[in-house]
Amino acid sequence: MTAKYNALSEKDKQGPKGAQLRAMMTAATLPRDLAQTYAEKIDRLLETEADEQRRTQLTRMRVNLRLVPWQPPQDFWQALQALWITHMLILSDENYPGAGVSFGRLDQYMLPYYQQSLAAGMNREFIKEILKCFWLHCNYAYDAMIATGDPQGPIHLAHRQ
Repeated sequence: MTAKYNALSEKDKQGPKGAQLRAMMTAATLPRDLAQTYAEKIDRLLETEADEQRRTQLTRMRVNLRLVPWQPPQDFWQALQALWITHMLILSDENYPGAGVSFGRLDQYMLPYYQQSLAAGMNREFIKEILKCFWLHCNYAYDAMIATGDPQGPIHLAHRQ
């Protein structure tokens, strides 16, 4: 896409073709850039974190965020992280509470990552723990979106109709 943009004349770069390609490049790279922002935040947290167990978790989170969602996940944790980032970006685009976006058949597309992670030695209890955190984040995120949107939440929206 960058090559197509660079091949445009200066006039086309300033016109609708250039604007379209810039928008497409932004949309395509936004998940990567957001993950990098979170990884940089983790870098700052690591500067002051004293607890070794938490440092280990943060370091792994940083590794995950430097990879996904821009590159394919290598294990269950990375796949779940990629799913979370892209899902939240989709929800922000939908201006929740909108039509809503389902995760679809999470069991089917996450199964290969689950199986591979178990085979590589990832602890089943740890996988359950990150799944619990994932579902808690999902519910918390929706509550936060409602709280920052219409102050009276979805019930108020239903009564408007």
